[in-house]
Amino acid sequence: MDYVYVIPIKKVPFVNGETFDGVYVGSTSKDPKIRFEQHKGRKDFQKKKGKSGSRVVKLFGPESDPEETYKVPKNIKKEEYEQNIANNYVEKEYYVWSGADAYRNHYECKKCKKTIYLGITQKKAHVVWKCTNEDDPCTSDDVDEIKKLLKSKRGIKRGSI
Repeated sequence: MDYVYVIPIKKVPFVNGETFDGVYVGSTSKDPKIRFEQHKGRKDFQKKKGKSGSRVVKLFGPESDPEETYKVPKNIKKEEYEQNIANNYVEKEYYVWSGADAYRNHYECKKCKKTIYLGITQKKAHVVWKCTNEDDPCTSDDVDEIKKLLKSKRGIKRGSI
């Protein structure tokens, strides 16, 4: 069984000191409560190797379980369903942070034409966008560009940033 889940995030900082509240929308084939514990970085729930959680949920999400969970219908891919749920929140004027799958073919980096996704910096813990270029990734903390990403629908080719 696949699930899409929604986690509230609060007071996520931009580089200019401004903050935003919104939601994180993700998908999983695991129990959503276990996936939430992985996002929060709790040791008993971590994978043996690799990254298994979202830094934005770890730092700015609640201590309790996801706010909402949805069972993905069998006739729909979980990535597509995640995009639909994320888009519903965008339409309700939420800032929406999504798992990587929801950003496929979304915005691309002007410089290298790779997909852009959002991240949290390690040291100052503010929002940046990054591209998926593994050799020389581009990054920016431009607040207007990030707000554009947070407020745009998923799954639709949007152009370049």
